[in-house]
Amino acid sequence: MNFINEGDSLTGMNSREGESVAFHKHVIISEDPTIYIWLTKIEQAMQVSLAMELENGVRELELLDRNSQQDEFNAWIIKFPAQIAILAMQVSWSSRVEENLDKKQGQQLRLIEESIRLTLEELADQVLTDLQSDIRKKYEQLITDLVH
Repeated sequence: MNFINEGDSLTGMNSREGESVAFHKHVIISEDPTIYIWLTKIEQAMQVSLAMELENGVRELELLDRNSQQDEFNAWIIKFPAQIAILAMQVSWSSRVEENLDKKQGQQLRLIEESIRLTLEELADQVLTDLQSDIRKKYEQLITDLVH
């Protein structure tokens, strides 16, 4: 947890891997000294913050052309925690497939498949570069998820 005011105000959370997510709204422990109340507030802050991160991640990903904006795509991957990046990629893929099936009777599913293949190639190329271990793990997780 990240905190200020001598631990009275919780401002975010950190993972073991070193990723952090700021809370959308700080949790002030002294407002409700009963432990189950402020623990519930922390849990809600975590859920809301992750949901907002996911919303931002999906929105930013949808604005990118992953195949022509490779540097921006790599920056996007680094910007978001692994859980958010993976889930945003899943949401994006699901939306694209659903839209294609609904509006185009699946006629362009090959284009989606090709886009995923190109994304996998980009991720594989990045894994071979000199990356920090936590970033490399994130790329590996994305590759594993996209393959499945």
